[in-house]
Amino acid sequence: MRGQTKFVLAGTNFCLDATQQNPPNGIKMKIWECFVDLPQQDWFYTDDNRIALTNQGECLDLTNGNLTNFNPLQVWACTTGNTNHNVVSPCAAQAEIPSIGVSQIVPLMLPTPEQQQTVHCSQVARPDASRPVDLGSHMLAEDPLQGVLRHDLKKIKEDQKKIKEDQKKIKAKEGNSEEIV
Repeated sequence: MRGQTKFVLAGTNFCLDATQQNPPNGIKMKIWECFVDLPQQDWFYTDDNRIALTNQGECLDLTNGNLTNFNPLQVWACTTGNTNHNVVSPCAAQAEIPSIGVSQIVPLMLPTPEQQQTVHCSQVARPDASRPVDLGSHMLAEDPLQGVLRHDLKKIKEDQKKIKEDQKKIKAKEGNSEEIV
């Protein structure tokens, strides 16, 4: 193991997330708000250049080994020789070196064409320190995921506003018109 890390979309507080702790084989990846102690967001580089969930025995996996566009990443039980797990570019092999460098492209295919994203590996964790791996600083194309995330954040803010309005209505019905912040 060469350092535990999170994969963070640059400029956001969103991480690569395996949906649940101890996920079963085949669970697809998602981009989700980063949390400090969320096991499904804690990854590490194995000694043989795979990405695995920390203490869970699951590796990042190319679904059916398919390298075509829109093929989502998933997790699968880590097994020696499974080439579907070999999704790490050579920059991961530099994890012992405290440097930042762009290497070969690491494909991160999200479920829909609007979310498709190809990224470069740009930071890696040193074995003696836990640092985020920045997936976003060298994104290609027009960065469609940023637009999707902005849309999702806008929706979250709208939902939060609606919840506050609903809470105000409930308080008003109870005869208490204190503003909820």
